[in-house]
Amino acid sequence: MESKAYDNGRINSSGAENMLILARKTNESIMIGDQIEISIVDIRGDQVKVGINAPTEIKIYRQEVYKAIQLENIKAMETKPDKLPKLDNLLGKKVTGNKNADSKNLSDLEDFKK
Repeated sequence: MESKAYDNGRINSSGAENMLILARKTNESIMIGDQIEISIVDIRGDQVKVGINAPTEIKIYRQEVYKAIQLENIKAMETKPDKLPKLDNLLGKKVTGNKNADSKNLSDLEDFKK
């Protein structure tokens, strides 16, 4: 088992990363800044139910979901442009270089979005 040193509630594993360790009971909370509240909702055996109250613009994911999203984002960036269908095929319209025709195609697309 790895030896860990505690310093003011933080655990330091070989000086690599600091993690704040706090003990909480059911119905107790932790605040992160002024806007994020982490609450312990229930504890049963080795499972802890956590409630998170945060502004809607803050994205919250379980770690395994977050890692899967990151992996998919990396794969998407590695996709070669020649493997993707042409934009005009997707839209069913040709970009002609003619300003009037192209702006008509774009307005048709905007109507389609509505």
